[in-house]
Amino acid sequence: LSAELLRGTCGLDHDKKTQRLSKSSLRILTSLASSVMPIIVSDPLWSSPTTLDVKPGSNAQAQPRNGTLRDGQMKYVSTMKTGPVDPTVNTMNSNAILVSALMGFMCQFTRALGDNIQLHLPTILFPLLERACPIGNHSSVQRAAFISLQEISLSIGHKDITTLLALNFDYLVDVISLRLGKYARELTHMERSLVGAIDVILQSIVYRGSQGLNAENRGVHFAAGHVAMVGHMLKCLLNHFDRQPYMTNLSIFDLIKAFRSMAIFMDSSIGGYIICNSNDAALKIPEDETDEWFLRLDFELTAESAGYAEDDDSEDDMFDRLDTNDVDGPANEPPPVDKNDNTSDREDTDFAHEIPAINSILSRCCYLLCYGDLQIQVQCCETILSGFHSLGKIGSFRKKLRGESASNPLMPAIAEFWPSITARLRSASAS
Repeated sequence: LSAELLRGTCGLDHDKKTQRLSKSSLRILTSLASSVMPIIVSDPLWSSPTTLDVKPGSNAQAQPRNGTLRDGQMKYVSTMKTGPVDPTVNTMNSNAILVSALMGFMCQFTRALGDNIQLHLPTILFPLLERACPIGNHSSVQRAAFISLQEISLSIGHKDITTLLALNFDYLVDVISLRLGKYARELTHMERSLVGAIDVILQSIVYRGSQGLNAENRGVHFAAGHVAMVGHMLKCLLNHFDRQPYMTNLSIFDLIKAFRSMAIFMDSSIGGYIICNSNDAALKIPEDETDEWFLRLDFELTAESAGYAEDDDSEDDMFDRLDTNDVDGPANEPPPVDKNDNTSDREDTDFAHEIPAINSILSRCCYLLCYGDLQIQVQCCETILSGFHSLGKIGSFRKKLRGESASNPLMPAIAEFWPSITARLRSASAS
């Protein structure tokens, strides 16, 4: 009824263009939207569950994080934490109709306000994005949220939803980081819709970066400038994960999806940096450049090598390096000047956010390989492979830019993570 009243008052029509409102009418509608929008997207209306998730276990408690998974009866648990909880299909369908009707009312407000709807984006953008995600939402709710986001994008003047999300990237990432910090403090589980929101936001910035890469490289700088924010969001996610004493298989699977999305974002940032800092076409790293490292890893696995030598003596290696670096010559003679000295100074600063983020993701995925669920193991292996490929891309770029003496972040990662990977996979295969 409210949507119909708003449509009649403002002369809104789906087939015709909306008539231009006077300043007084626009001011009244803006004030009304400021009062109504926070109520619409708040509990319990907006958070009403619309789907039923099936989680393993005899109760709603999660499984212990020690790799042992118990079998039990299947129980339906509501997706959202807040709001009325009644695990029946009729209730879920009624909630879906209610939330879709609220989104229809927001669409009417968007058509009436036009580009002034951007004043209300901090209130409605992230809730709509959560409802548009396929994880944890009814199909009709997803469709209504998508239509609302599309209507907002067109009203503001953006060509698509991806541009809307990319231009509000900092706000959306900040909201997610605050939400993850709250979950970590309260030791509560992460909502499934939040994982979908992380994936959609990161995909939007990666897509915008790839589009800008084909046109004057503008999008690459946009994506690279937000790497620090994504790194902070990853720290909040890791803090939430490290504080969870118990997790379900479904929660772990969603967590790995978030890790995979962040790994893809970091890989896109690495590729953009390489292209923007390559003065020669020869410096562009081919897709199969790092395959040689994986062939060596396969050889190590076949040879049943743990990655470390039993007779390794670090002190002897240290003295060997000292003897190698000892060069006879006048004491007061200045050291030789390296022609690539200006580029070698950047080795400690380039990829300063990407390398720690990828190593953090690799360490958690190596740990999660102990879980017996096959889907979790496959997702972990794919994420680990993606992380190794990204680190190898950095090493190949540094090698072509600075020579053989350049550091390769893939080598320390292999030394740290590969023994545990092989041990866990062999243990899983034996069991």
